[in-house]
Formats: sequence, structure tokens, C-alpha cells
Amino acid sequence: MTILKMISLSILLASTASVTSIKANINNTLFAELPAKTICIKHPEAADANKFFAKATIINFEIFKVGSASELDKIVKLLGSDANVESCTSGKITGDFSAITLNLKSAKNKVYFINLFKKAGLTHIKLNNSDAVETDKL
Repeated sequence: MTILKMISLSILLASTASVTSIKANINNTLFAELPAKTICIKHPEAADANKFFAKATIINFEIFKVGSASELDKIVKLLGSDANVESCTSGKITGDFSAITLNLKSAKNKVYFINLFKKAGLTHIKLNNSDAVETDKL
């Protein structure tokens, strides 16, 4: 009876240790660091970038690790200075993410947004749960 208890205890401990190591390996790959100045857009229609940017006149997004408050103000001013932009305002800062709302006068295409974001010095774009890509490669 004692041998049976020892065998069941060792099996229990071995299975617990293996599950813990598997979970640790998965968590390291899921939370890869985003590059600084990455635009993060969370919207159900953002899965198809062409359709999303062609329809949108109001875009809410967050910028990851924008830098200082003066750097954020500079980006908001650059985005708002475009002739097709009606307004650009900064919103709540949550940790490393700074919210921005961009309101356009009329809908534009994806190329317009790529050029606008590059002009503001924003280097990467992350749409929903996809990986972050360089602004030029969107």
C-alpha cells in the first residue's frame, strides 16, 4: 500500500512540473515587446486594412511608448495640421499607451494614412491581434 501511495504521489508531482514548464514557454512567446511609437488599432473591421481605412472618418487608436508629453503634443499637432484632418486630440494615457482620436473631413484610403503616420514619425502599426508591421509594409 505504501508503494502505491509513493508511485501516485510521484506521478502527480511529475505531471504538475511538466504543465508549469509548458505554460512558462507559451507566455514568453505571447508577450513580445512592441516597438516604440507603434499605432495600435482595435476595431472589428480592422482585420482588412484596405476596407477599414477606406470607410473610416473617425479613428481611435493608441500609440505605444510615445515618449514624453511634449513628444505626444508634437505628434498630435503634426497629425492635426494636415488639410484633410478636421481635428486631432489626445486622450487618456494608460501605462505606456497614449490614446488619440483622429477626425477626418472625408474618408481616405490606406495610402493616405500611411503617409500621414510616417509624417508624424510613427513607425509601426498593429491591427487587432495581428503582429506589428512597419508603416510602409501595411
